[in-house]
Amino acid sequence: MSMGFQAQPETSSIQGFLHGYLATGGANGQVLDMMIAVRPAVVREVVAAAQSGGTTTILDLLNNGVSVWTNPANRPTLAGAAGGRFVAARINHRSVRIGDVLQLVIAQVGNKPQLTATVALEQP
Repeated sequence: MSMGFQAQPETSSIQGFLHGYLATGGANGQVLDMMIAVRPAVVREVVAAAQSGGTTTILDLLNNGVSVWTNPANRPTLAGAAGGRFVAARINHRSVRIGDVLQLVIAQVGNKPQLTATVALEQP
């Protein structure tokens, strides 16, 4: 009897993640993570967290150098000395094509400790 591998049906629509972390510091424009899309995708969510301290921190997700948010005020923002989880408002440009370069960047550093952020991509 021959045993072989069988392709399993996909059970999740999550295709991949970008993830970045900074213990302290950072700089405006610093890239936390980046990737080149190998399949068509849709940006599902951008979620971040940081400890309290510092000033307002703003993140951005760039697709081929352009923000996925039409209104910069919708980017993930953690105000003032606050800490905790912060998410973005509705993402305007969700579509990702093969070859697109995605970058998770710090738009405004804020110097919050333990800054972590994740972008989830899903199948279109």
